[in-house]
Amino acid sequence: AASAPGAQAKGWRTEKWYKASFREEAIDEARLAKWHTQASEEAATSGLRVPELNRFVPSDFSLRGDSAALAEDAAPERRSKSPVQVTPPSLLASSDFSRLWHKLDLTFKTPRAYVAAYAHLPAYDLGPRSVVLMRLFCNVVCDDLNAWAYDASVAGLGYTLEFNDGLSLSAGGFNDKLPELLEVMLGRMHGVLVDCEEAGADGADQRGQELMDKLEVQRQLLIQDYKNFTREEPWSVSSYYASQLMLRGSWHLDDYLEALEQPINLAELAASVRAGCATAHVEALVHGNSTVEESRRLQQQVVSAVQNLGVAAPLRNPLRRKVTELPVGSETVFEYDLASQNRAQENSCTQNIYQVGPTGVDARRDAALALICHMAGTSAYQSLRTEEQLGYLVQAGLWLEQHVVGLTVLVQGNRLAPHEADARIEAWLRTFMDQLEQMPADEFANNVRAVVSERTQRYVRLAQETQRHWFEIQSRQYRFDRVVRSVEALGALSQADVVEVFREHLAAGAPRRRKLSMRIIGTSAGGARTPAPTLSTLQDLRAFRDAAAAFPDPVTAPLPEVARRDA
Repeated sequence: AASAPGAQAKGWRTEKWYKASFREEAIDEARLAKWHTQASEEAATSGLRVPELNRFVPSDFSLRGDSAALAEDAAPERRSKSPVQVTPPSLLASSDFSRLWHKLDLTFKTPRAYVAAYAHLPAYDLGPRSVVLMRLFCNVVCDDLNAWAYDASVAGLGYTLEFNDGLSLSAGGFNDKLPELLEVMLGRMHGVLVDCEEAGADGADQRGQELMDKLEVQRQLLIQDYKNFTREEPWSVSSYYASQLMLRGSWHLDDYLEALEQPINLAELAASVRAGCATAHVEALVHGNSTVEESRRLQQQVVSAVQNLGVAAPLRNPLRRKVTELPVGSETVFEYDLASQNRAQENSCTQNIYQVGPTGVDARRDAALALICHMAGTSAYQSLRTEEQLGYLVQAGLWLEQHVVGLTVLVQGNRLAPHEADARIEAWLRTFMDQLEQMPADEFANNVRAVVSERTQRYVRLAQETQRHWFEIQSRQYRFDRVVRSVEALGALSQADVVEVFREHLAAGAPRRRKLSMRIIGTSAGGARTPAPTLSTLQDLRAFRDAAAAFPDPVTAPLPEVARRDA
């Protein structure tokens, strides 16, 4: 019919792209009525239905910045993607209970925004039972939110809710529906808490039984996760125990397992959340396509939700996690027999950590350490992996715990026992010092340029800039000019400076050397142990940690003045 003579006169046309013939016809009322009747009859028996509208699909894609600010010829510092040029967020509000930081995006020009909030709470210090109950509560809320998760994800939105040392929540995506996502997310968080209280200990009603089932599922998942710790790679076990030694007041997985093995009911869960949130201080950041007033409303949603968890008073001067200061001039050794816990793990791991000190105290020292760590990565791999073939995993680079930095060298494999690998690492360090001293000037300059280039790499996504600002806010250091200062210090660095820092902090026999050697034993070590290790049990580790000194709190920048409402 489409190719017959006179087909065009009968309404036949050719589709533009695939050259298919088609014709448009109006559907008569009788046929529509027949289809409607058939659809109604089939829906009653098949259960098929049209899905509900997705409430998170955005409709407003307008950019909040004014045309002058968004123009290509606007001030470059306002739309730069370079980490050394981006402007920091403004402080919109500051009180005993909360702070709000905000930055309107004029760089990426996308209708997206991110909200990040962190509530400093006393829950972690109340004990491991309090910690696991807070984590279970967050997991139950996320499980309860699964009904909305798919709609949010297909509409370009996402969210997180978790508890580590404090309560952390975030949401991001198209800014048009961000307030609605937060309303659902935070409303469900409060709703679950109230439902737990109303259900009581036994969860007798239907909603209570549903929450009890979710709670038990999440409890079992946490138990399984914690028990699988000894099935992880040796380097992961090493990092965990190093963090246990370095961070004062840390709870161990065994503490959490003991708490989880005791019965848990909804009433206790709700009471623990209320007690853990008795006082709070909330830091919040809104970054992206969001005006000042829109950001204030988003912050109010978050603050109200945290207060509804039971906050009775602000948490003034939240405590910071202290970092253990290793003794100067001695070697601290921790040895863990992973083979006795996991006979399938043949690999051993040696991780040496050489503490240098807090960042922000000495810019020259920080720059020199950054350069040392950059060059150490290539040198250690070439020597310990390629030439000596000590293990399949060889790494050297920057070590960071809170605000304290140093050099870490890690070797994992089945060739040497950990104490033997430690000797090879020390031998490499001596060779590496010679390399630093004898390095040609042009090679040194190339390495400096490489570190500067790495730190000044332009952001390609809005979320990257958000993460940089959020690190400073969540850590309460507020050093938004950190990259600028580090680049300036690298530019003024000399080769003699680098050698001096190495000789003072890292070389064998250095006057300010602080060394921790983490040694994880696999089955390939054949039971070979370090002669008289300093530490070998969790009790030894805790006793050492509690007796050692701690580094001072980090250097923080002063808070800026609160922006005026009419600014």
